[in-house]
This record gives sequence, C-alpha cells and structure tokens, in this order.
Amino acid sequence: MKKFLNDMDREKRVRNLKPLSRNVNLDNTEYEDYLNQAMSPDQDEIIRNIAIAGKYGSGKSSVIDSYFSKYFKKDYLRVSFATFKGQTQGGDEGSSGFDANEIYLNIINQVIYQVKPSKIPLTGFKVKKPLSKKRKAALILTGLLLLSWRFNWPNVDHLWLEYSRNLIAIGFLIWATWYALSSISISNLVMKIKGISADVRLGNDDFFEKYGDEIIYLFRQSGKRILIIEDLDRFQDIRVFEKLRELNTKLNANGHSNWQFIYLIKDDIFLDPNDRVKFFDLMIPIVPFMTAANSYEKTREMFMDETVDDELLFTLSLFVTDYRLLTNIFNEYTVFKSSTKTSELNELLSMVSYKNLYPDEFDGVQNGRGKLADIFNGYQTLAESKKAQLVAEKQELIQTRESTVATNEAEAFFLYVSRKRLHTDSNIATPEAAKTFIANNSKVYYQNQWLQYSDFLETDDEYKKIYTALEKFDEQIQLLNKEIKRIEDSDITSYAPDNLQTEHDKMVYTLIRQGYIRQNYLDVINRFYGEENSRQFLQNALVGQGEPNMDLKFDSIDTWWKKIKPSVFETVQIQNFSVLEYAKKNDTEKYKIMIRSAALFNTEFLEGMLRNEDVSEMSIQYFDDFMRYAPEYLFSVKDLDKTIISKIIQNRRYATDPENIELLIEYMVDNSKEEFDKSFVNDSNQDTNLRVGVLERAISQIDFADLTDEDFWDRAISFGVVNATIDNLNTYFEEKGLSEVLQNFIVNNHFDSNGSKLNWDLFSEMLVAGEISSEILSRFVSELDRDDKFIWENIKSGSNVDKLILLIQHNMVSLRPDVFETIRDSDELLPAELITQNVVDFLTKQNIKPLSGWINQFIGVGTLNIKKFLETFMQLLDEQQYRRTIHLLSNQSEKFEKILNQSRGYANQKIVVTADNELLLTWLVDHSYIKSFSLDGGRNNYALR
Repeated sequence: MKKFLNDMDREKRVRNLKPLSRNVNLDNTEYEDYLNQAMSPDQDEIIRNIAIAGKYGSGKSSVIDSYFSKYFKKDYLRVSFATFKGQTQGGDEGSSGFDANEIYLNIINQVIYQVKPSKIPLTGFKVKKPLSKKRKAALILTGLLLLSWRFNWPNVDHLWLEYSRNLIAIGFLIWATWYALSSISISNLVMKIKGISADVRLGNDDFFEKYGDEIIYLFRQSGKRILIIEDLDRFQDIRVFEKLRELNTKLNANGHSNWQFIYLIKDDIFLDPNDRVKFFDLMIPIVPFMTAANSYEKTREMFMDETVDDELLFTLSLFVTDYRLLTNIFNEYTVFKSSTKTSELNELLSMVSYKNLYPDEFDGVQNGRGKLADIFNGYQTLAESKKAQLVAEKQELIQTRESTVATNEAEAFFLYVSRKRLHTDSNIATPEAAKTFIANNSKVYYQNQWLQYSDFLETDDEYKKIYTALEKFDEQIQLLNKEIKRIEDSDITSYAPDNLQTEHDKMVYTLIRQGYIRQNYLDVINRFYGEENSRQFLQNALVGQGEPNMDLKFDSIDTWWKKIKPSVFETVQIQNFSVLEYAKKNDTEKYKIMIRSAALFNTEFLEGMLRNEDVSEMSIQYFDDFMRYAPEYLFSVKDLDKTIISKIIQNRRYATDPENIELLIEYMVDNSKEEFDKSFVNDSNQDTNLRVGVLERAISQIDFADLTDEDFWDRAISFGVVNATIDNLNTYFEEKGLSEVLQNFIVNNHFDSNGSKLNWDLFSEMLVAGEISSEILSRFVSELDRDDKFIWENIKSGSNVDKLILLIQHNMVSLRPDVFETIRDSDELLPAELITQNVVDFLTKQNIKPLSGWINQFIGVGTLNIKKFLETFMQLLDEQQYRRTIHLLSNQSEKFEKILNQSRGYANQKIVVTADNELLLTWLVDHSYIKSFSLDGGRNNYALR
C-alpha cells in the first residue's frame, strides 16, 4: 500500500471526482468570530450548550470541522448519528427504532473509543481490544515463572537466587491479577453497538441515572472539554437533549472544568420556540451553502468546465438544492462521461440527475418501465388515439361523400328534406327550388322550432356532415391531413398535462419539453447499462416472454450468436434491428428465419428495419429480401422511403387498413402520373378503396372510355373527374341508361360536343326525366343524331309544357290537338313558331278552343287570315278583341262601335243582314249590349232592341 501511495505521489494525480464528506478546509471566516465567542466566552458569560442550526445539507459539519481543525485539533470528543431521509431501519419514516437507553449507549460507545484506556483504568466500561505483544509476552513470562516457582525448576542452589525468582514471580502474578480484575464486568449484560463491543453491564434502569458517576468519570478522564453531537435530532425526542444538558451540568458542577456541548441540529427540532431558546445558551445559524437563490451559480460553478447547456443547468438548479447531491451528480456524470465517451452530454447529465433525484425510479427506467416509461407511453397512446380519431373522421367524410347521390348543396338539401320529411316555409319540389330556398335563407321546422337555413345547417349534425362532404370536402380533407401530419411530426416536447403536481413530473416534463430527455432515453441509459440490457434481452428471447426491444444496441453480438439455437430466432422477443443486421451479414439461415417469423407478428418489425437510419443505404436490399422470404407479408407504408412505397404498390404488398390506404392515397396524389394513375384505377387486382381514393384525388380528368371498370363510373361522376362531353354521355347511357347519377351529371355541367351527336334515345329519356329542365334540354337539341319528331301523347306523362314548347320551337313534335290542349291547360301563350296560318287553320278545323291570349296573338299578326277562326270562336272574344274583330268582319264597324259605346241613338242602327254581322250581333246580345235583334219587316236589315 505504501509503495502504491509513493508511486502515486511520484506521478501527477488527476482528481476529477469531488468527495462527499465534510470539508475541513472550508473558508468560514464569517463564522469564526461567533464560534470564538462561543468557545471562549467572557467571564460573565456562561455558554455551555451551543446549537449550530441549519437545514439538511447546509454545511454545519464543514463549518465546525474547519474551525476545530484550525483551533481545537485534539480538544474535543465527537458522536454522530447518521441521518437517512425517507428511509428507516425497521420502523416508520422519521423513527429510529431505538429506545432512550440505546441512544445513551451509542453516545458512550463512541466516546469510549476516543479515550485511551490508560486514562480510564477505573471505569467499568471496557473496550475489547486484542492484547499487545508486550502484554502477551508478560503473561507468558508470568506463567513460566509461576511454573518454575511451583515445581522448583530449575533447581536453584543459592537461596538468594530462589528468593529472587519467587519475588519476580509474585510481582508478575500481582500484575496479572490487577490486569484481570480491571477487565471484570460490573453487571450481567453485554451490549454490542454497531459491531463494536464494549463490556457495558446494565439492567432495565435509566442508564444515565444508574451510571451517572461512571459516565462523569469517563468524560473527565478523557482530557477533553468539548463534546460535538451530530444529527441527534433524527430521533425527534427532546428528552435526549434534556439528559445531555443534565450531564453537562454535572460535568461542570465542581468547577474544575468548563465542558461545552455543541449540537449540530436542524432548525425545526423544537416545535415550541420557547423550548428552543431555553435549552441552548447560544445558537449560531448556518446560512446554507447552496440555496434556491444561488443554486444556479453553484451548479454553473460545478460544471464550469463541461460542455453542457446553460438552460439545462438552470433547470436542474430549480430541482437540485442540496450541495452534496449536486456533487454526487457531478461525480457520476464525470464517470459516465469517461466510460461511455458519449457526445450527448446534455442527455447524459439529465439522466444522471434523474438517477440521483429518483433512484427508486431509475431501476425501472433501465428496463423501459417506471414513471418515465409511463409518460412516454402515455403520450404515444394519446397521439395514436388522436390520430386514429382524425383518420376515422376523414374516412367518415369520404364515405359520406361516396354514399350520397347529390353533387351540390341544393341537391343534398332537396334529398334530405324529402327523406326526413321536414317542413319548410316554402315548397321544395325540385333541386332548383332548394337552391332558391338556400339563397333566401328560408326557414326549416326542426326540433320544435323554426330555424333559418344557416342555423339549421349548424344544428343538424347529420346534414352538416353531408354538406361538408359536398361543399367543403377538399378543404376539410386538407385540414384533416394537415392535422394528422402535425401529430405524426410532433413529439412529446410539445405536450404537457395541465395538472402537474409532483416534483418528479414537473422536472421530467420540463426536461422533455426542452429536449434533454427524449424518446430515445433508453439508448442513453443503455450506454451505461448495456451489458445488463443485453442479458435481459437474451433472457426474454430464450424464455419467449416479454416485449421485444427492437432498438437495443449491442456491443458484441458475436460472443453469444452461435450459442443461440435457430428456434429462438422464431420468437417475437428476438426482433431487434441490430440482430437482424448482424444476421444478414453473418448468418443467412437465421436471417431468413427472423424475416419469416416477423411476418407472423403484428409488430411492424420489418417496416421498422426499413425506416432504420443505420441501414438506410441498404433499405432496398432489405426490402427485396423481405419480399423474397416473406412473400405473403403486407407492409405498412408509414414513414417509408418513396422508392420502397412505389415497389410496394407495384407488387400489391400493402396492408389494407384505413390508415395505410390513406397514406398510399397521399403518396399517389403527391407523386401523381396521369397515365399510371388511370392504369392503376383500372387494375382490379389492387385494393378497391385505394383505387377509389386515387380516382377521387389523384386523377384530374378522365373519360369513360379510359375507365374500364363500369362500377367506378358513378364514383367518377360524383368525384367530378369525368370530362363533360357528349361522347361520355352516350357511352354511359349505352351501358347503364339514364340513371340518377347521370341525370345529376347532365344537370350540373355544360357539355362539349367535339363534333359528336347526342344519342336520340338518351334525349328521349331526358325529356321525361323530372330533374332535367327544358333549359338544360335546349343545350342538346342542336346536337341530336337524327331529325325525328316526337308524338306528344307518348311523352307528355313524364314531361311538362316547357319541354313541349322547346320541342315546338325546334319543330321536334307533331302538331296534334293534345299539343295545343296541353299548352291551353297550362295557360301558356303559343310559341312564336306556332303563330302561323297553318296553326290558325288547324285550330279552326279541329275546333280547339283557344285561350284569350292566343286570339290576341293571332289578331296581332296582320298577314294571317283569321276570319274563319274568329267566326268559329266569336263567343270567346273579350271586348277588346271584339273591337278589333269588327273591322275585319264588317264594313259597318262604326255602327258596332256606337253600340259598344252606347252612343246616342245606338238602338236605331240598321245593320245589314250578313252572316258575319249576325255573329257580331249575337256576341252583343250575349254580352248584354243589346237585348236582341231581328229582321226589320222583311227589309235586308236587322232591327235592334
């Protein structure tokens, strides 16, 4: 040992660690004056019980040790009781488990070993010590002399030699007897305190009362006058202090010495402040060396030569306020830094601090358990739950849009009102009426109240979902994708619960938010405890229990690789990226086994390997191996490289859960290639939901001729990706007829003919389709593929007068009585195309009673010969029409005007007898302008009455 120390002295020592023991070289000049006063009081001052008070870790021991090493190196006795906060020996926290006598014995036991036995020969307290060589030699010599005396050996001839021998023997015998007597116990019980034996014999009586004189003898013979007592406050019993004060009084009773007891205690030992000041003659408070106020400065000073962030040091200073604890953190940090050679110094210091502050938690942390693991796992669960909720919301939005036949808000509202049988303040018989209703923000009767449409939209959740799916689909999908991406890209640094209550949680979340404790905290720990984690990993793999530790790094896989049977590589516990990488390089058989087995477990181990940055350059090789050795495995594409995703799609090797399908759709949208996308949608071997998603979001425009799967045609229309052309209308109609979806497509688009003609049969069905108005039909009449005329009787049941008028305007309907009857029944004027002589003659011939408006239309055209028409329908004329007619039918129009105007002498008018005049006079009688008319005495005139 001496040689070792000498060698160390010859070399330059590097002392990187800082001792946790008290500092005997502390510069405590600020306390020396107070201590000097305490230890050397004036004559009129009696200071015998002195308290050095301060909180745990404030530096009480260092102050006293520094002072006494300087001024009282050997003039004191010291007893100490170790204090361990939060941990007891067989009792509750804060309780020692000792009774009062045991405390007193402990004090005396420590004092005995600080006093030379030679100074206390009369004490009954004996320290068991091995015999010295001199005493052993003296005892042996005594024995030999006694034997020599007893057996007279050797035989001595001279009397004086015999007397001398006997005298020497008697002397040694007396010495031995004295030595033996001085070692005899005075009672009947042997106590052993903390492994140190002292022959202290006592009964159940109070120790201080029974052995008071013995104790006083012990203290006085020690040659000291100061007793320093540390940590006596741990017992939380002031009766101990009372006994010690009584002892101090007895020691100073005869005035031969001035014994001083110095107590190193906490401030809160006496609950009653009066007891506190009554007990001690002087109290010297110790200002803590490290407090909340200066903890950052001390922490910064401790780590001044280390490359760690000031922000981290400041954060730690808020939680580490004990200097000894800070010192130990520094020591462990120094050792771990040297041992691991890590560059992540901030993370290292964070974990070392956590280890010191929460040692009971750290053991679990090493194995991925404990509160720290719960925090990270809890966040992961929360993030996955939020993401799943958003994905479900997104899928619901997509499904809502796909399930509705409506293509806009008005159609959706029209259908919803019809299905739910809602009452509205205006009739909604068509989508056009619904459009007007929405524009006017009219009212809906919902939940026993009338709501304006805008309020109804916000109140009815079911309708709001439909509305959002139609009118705000792209916007909402974009928002959901953005939020999902935010959750995927975010980490726990952006999250902290609202109700952090414990110091543990406050510290951990602070370090997490600052990025000093990260998701890979296990990697940081594994650098310290790698071998232990490797051992646990192999144990789990061999027994086939426990969760796999995929990210664990190994220092030397080759040391155990050949000792593990191939069957172990079939377990989920062996799934580890480093192990798989080693297998690929060194053991093809086990490599294949791991891949095949991984395909059976739902752990995404293979995907994790493809994401592993350590093998990113070989990810394509790994993927090809996975395809080869696990041919049935379906991959999750989350966070995979684009090249690999492309290969997965091409080989149809993707999982079909909603989240994975959504990721694939997003990939297809971001990497859209029109021709490939169309080919992909037509590939019936691909997943249907994925094809639908690509059709909706990756393809901009498509023709039905390019979409071979007819089942996708309706979806394509609802997604708004079908080109609005005549060819697409004809193609769809020829295969699927005029469906409701096609009707909506026709209603909501303007079509480009590109030289094509609309199928006549399609137009025929459009005529009787209630959703297709005459206005929409008018867009196609010039694009028909033939010039036939419709028979109105064949189509009128499903059509309306507007469509009839359209047909009339384009000469596309045969003019039969039912045509005019339909127009008349609808109270509509004749189209301009029907104000012709042929129509006038047809109406006259067929005796089809015209509307008054029709008569006006015919009268207003001077080129028409309507005399026959008027004669036929004279009784239908109103006064205005009659006035215009008399100019056409009679040359006595001025006389008829007088009759109409009831002019003077109108009854004496002579009207020439003609057929037309007779018709005119008959109208006058029917309308009460005259009572009657008759032939005037055989003259050729009519007489009026």
